[in-house]
Amino acid sequence: MNNLNISAFSRAMHWIIAILFLFVFCIPLFLKDMGVPFPYHKMLGSLVLILSLVRVINRFIEGWPKDISTRPYQLLIVISKIVHWILLLSTIIFPLSGLLMGYYGGRGLELVGFEIIAPEPMGSNGRPTPIDGQLAGTFHTVHSTMFWVFSVSFILHVVGAYYHHLIQKDATLIRMLRGYKGVENRR
Repeated sequence: MNNLNISAFSRAMHWIIAILFLFVFCIPLFLKDMGVPFPYHKMLGSLVLILSLVRVINRFIEGWPKDISTRPYQLLIVISKIVHWILLLSTIIFPLSGLLMGYYGGRGLELVGFEIIAPEPMGSNGRPTPIDGQLAGTFHTVHSTMFWVFSVSFILHVVGAYYHHLIQKDATLIRMLRGYKGVENRR
């Protein structure tokens, strides 16, 4: 991307994935106790994975937008790029590890609520028979770790957006909300 604008498609994908991630996070943490079925976590997680793959392909096609910071600090630019890459990769690794954890744990494979591979038969303990318990455990560890990696990166991303908006008074946040066309830095 050679200009300062972010396409409407990229902005829409950003916000759709962000909102879906909020729901995916909330289901196991809060909503499960309120009666929201856990399969919605898997369904929305697989939707996030599919949309994120589209977003990554789009990012490679469009490229990264130019920095519009009014006072760019090299260290902050490097941190910003690292955080953006972590977030982008997290939106793939996080849900993929969850799907693989379930699959190798014998729970089958579903994408957006559609069964792709049926669950394994129930064992004597009332749970599906794992295909590979060790791999299921490995993907569980990856999935749990990605919760924290994504959470910290998300917080840094939000802090960075507000830093641009409130401290630097540039149009970085506005550009992500409604595009850059005709928007001037606010300083």
